[in-house]
Amino acid sequence: MACLAPAPGTRLMLETSAGRFTGTIGYVGPIKGSNGVWIGVDWDDPKRGKHDGTHNDIRYFSCRLRNSQSASFIRPSISGLSYGKPFLEALNEKYIDHTLVEEGKVEQVVLGSSQGAILVEAPKLSQVRQRLSNLGKLRFVSLDGEGVCSSGGIGSIRGRLDNVIHLDLSCSLIPTWEEILIITSQLPKLQTLLLNHNRLIIKDSLSHEFSPCPQLQELHLNDTLITQVELSYVQSWFPNLRGLQLGKNFIQTLNIAGSSGYRLLEELNLDSNVINDWTMLMLVLRNLPALRCLLVPRNEINAVNYPGSNDISSTNFTNVKQLSLSENQISDWHSIDALAVWLRNLEDLSIQDNPITSPAVKHYRPLIIARIPSLVVLNGSLISQNERKDSELFYLADIVRTPDDPAMRTQNHPQWRHLIEKYGAPDETRRAAVTDTLAGRTFELFVQKLGRVPIRERGEVSKTPLFSVKVLPSMTPKMLRLKIVKLGKIKAEKNSTVRLWAILRDRDSTASSDAVMREMDDPSKPLEYWGLDSGCGIGFLIDR
Repeated sequence: MACLAPAPGTRLMLETSAGRFTGTIGYVGPIKGSNGVWIGVDWDDPKRGKHDGTHNDIRYFSCRLRNSQSASFIRPSISGLSYGKPFLEALNEKYIDHTLVEEGKVEQVVLGSSQGAILVEAPKLSQVRQRLSNLGKLRFVSLDGEGVCSSGGIGSIRGRLDNVIHLDLSCSLIPTWEEILIITSQLPKLQTLLLNHNRLIIKDSLSHEFSPCPQLQELHLNDTLITQVELSYVQSWFPNLRGLQLGKNFIQTLNIAGSSGYRLLEELNLDSNVINDWTMLMLVLRNLPALRCLLVPRNEINAVNYPGSNDISSTNFTNVKQLSLSENQISDWHSIDALAVWLRNLEDLSIQDNPITSPAVKHYRPLIIARIPSLVVLNGSLISQNERKDSELFYLADIVRTPDDPAMRTQNHPQWRHLIEKYGAPDETRRAAVTDTLAGRTFELFVQKLGRVPIRERGEVSKTPLFSVKVLPSMTPKMLRLKIVKLGKIKAEKNSTVRLWAILRDRDSTASSDAVMREMDDPSKPLEYWGLDSGCGIGFLIDR
């Protein structure tokens, strides 16, 4: 069954030797100075484009993304061009078994990652196909990249997919939200809907009144260039969302304040946008009382300012326990202190690859832990009770070492009073002693590269280590591994792991270089558990 003839707004797919490309038709007709009919396409991948819809100073159409060079012209007769197929046709092609296999013969399939080079035997594959062919039993349906261009009409799939709870329509050729709503209205148990890498629009007037889809709980709209207007519609169509992904949409501001449809939202993913104002983000999100997980990595936030008296109350953000700010531009400690004020119950923070967590900033981990008392996990690594104590004592010593006016300490270090109540105030006259005592808790390990997996528990401390690291006894092998990889500029291949061995001096041996080797295969145990102290070694091996 063919889709509608090409017209502006129609989606298309072009198969080329360089790959598969999808786009939206912006113009069909002649081009000045050239014969015949041309199709002007706004490509989803801007790298495919050559201009902004203007040719020889004549504008034929505009790209959806402003200031984008994602447009080009193609001929309607170009090889590899298609306009897709209706939902049910794509579903049948993928899930209905039309394959006839000779009795007793083992079927072979192409290994997906081999680019067609490897064939593997797949016994009983026909039985799997037969089970999938019963559409009424399907619970998970993926038509990602299958060229779906329309719903097929109201009622076309009603009663056929009543058990589907998860539907992936990413990279489709569906042009409008209306077609999406026709599909979801016929799936009574649908809970998760993936619409990533689409370019959906809302018609000026929907041709059908759609009831809300109250059962949908998770919606993925990454790389869809969704607008604020469309977001307001989404909350009315799907009023009970728990999870919403809006990554890669060039979002700078959000306008969902007061949207009752988002009041049940628990997780919001804003990865890879252009948000640069933390306070704006918080003021918008304070109307989401159920929010517990906020992901804002790879944006443009350079500071977290303290909330004003009207910005926050005791009931705002009390449920937010997980936050990702990785790969932003945060560079000052006041931002860390402000996070503890905005998000008083924050337990899990990811803040890698910011200026404040760069290798040039010494001891950033203990200083972050001490400044946010509610933290349980930092950058994916669990904070033990011993590490928290070490971090807070280290922070106290750091505060005392700075010659601030004591009256200004509470202002400059909001956790100061809490920490002196917990540990007692350091003696100002013994400032250097306090610092030296805490500095004495750190010790030096010598790092060496192993040529192979040790076959026995005896080894030797290298006389020419690659480098050394200073660590606290409470550090975990996971954190030590990250530190070694970063300081040693170790580039591990994909799917490889860096294994660590503790190289302990053998006190029963007369040779100073003799050592006992233990693989550090439990990432949760602190370094002191493995018997490491000053002068010991760490051996690492890249296991492929």
